[in-house]
Amino acid sequence: MPTAKEATHYFYTANVIATIKKAGHYATVFRTSDQLAAVVFSQEHSTLLATDSNSSVLRYECLEDSGPRSYTAYGASEDKPLDTSGLAFNGERLDRLSSTYLLGNGYRCFSPSLMRFLSPDNLSPFEHGGINAYAYCSDDPINFTDPTGHMMRRRAPHPVPREAMHNRVIELVKKNANLNDNFRSANKARNAATAELNGLNTRYANIDKSYGINQRGESGLKTKPHPDTVAKAANVKEEIVRRRVELKHIIADSQATMDSVKAQQSAMQEEINIYKEKMGDDAFFRAFNQTRIHQHNIRSGLD
Repeated sequence: MPTAKEATHYFYTANVIATIKKAGHYATVFRTSDQLAAVVFSQEHSTLLATDSNSSVLRYECLEDSGPRSYTAYGASEDKPLDTSGLAFNGERLDRLSSTYLLGNGYRCFSPSLMRFLSPDNLSPFEHGGINAYAYCSDDPINFTDPTGHMMRRRAPHPVPREAMHNRVIELVKKNANLNDNFRSANKARNAATAELNGLNTRYANIDKSYGINQRGESGLKTKPHPDTVAKAANVKEEIVRRRVELKHIIADSQATMDSVKAQQSAMQEEINIYKEKMGDDAFFRAFNQTRIHQHNIRSGLD
């Protein structure tokens, strides 16, 4: 068991490691925005880090050593350990002794070799933790990360030039406007079909009464309708049943379209939020408003 002098202490700022203290020495982690940049040690040397868009360390450079690092989809690596900071996959600290990542400021231990957490999530299975209390990113580490150990979030897209981000925002806003149109059309079709279906259900329930079938006369005895009347009522019922089947299909298809639109818009909103953060509010809203004006002019016949 390490003594107090040998113990390593980790200090966090905004849920990421900022300073590491061990045996009287300090290491300070420098970041540019959300990206790892370097680790500066109190012994007057530093390590420069080359990272991807999610801060996974791909290469390190220092006076004593340098080299690349590569990972499996879940973050396992056969490359030699980095400096004492231990920063590796997704910018998280790799514990050398156990070869695991302590995510969420040490909340849960994730094993990249086992591709799962070693303890259950207290938000599973009925909250944001998901059904599988031990799964990492719902078994999709390519598209998601889990820095808190509680819930996954979509990975940041690869860095792109500002002009490309501007164009992508315009594309997303236009696509969102088209999706809104699709949603409104599907919702209108669903409401119309639902209203017609309710009317047909009421009509079907009253067919026998409308045609005098199974009704009692003044004497209290059931009247016997003409066979043509019975046949006509049966034909009407058959038509109503056929139409009800069609309407139920329309309602189901409309609901599926609306659910699909919501899912697409949710994914798009995550991407838009990332671009908004990277571009800054002014540049983002210029692109956003430019597209909204263009869409308005199209609908007004001005473009």
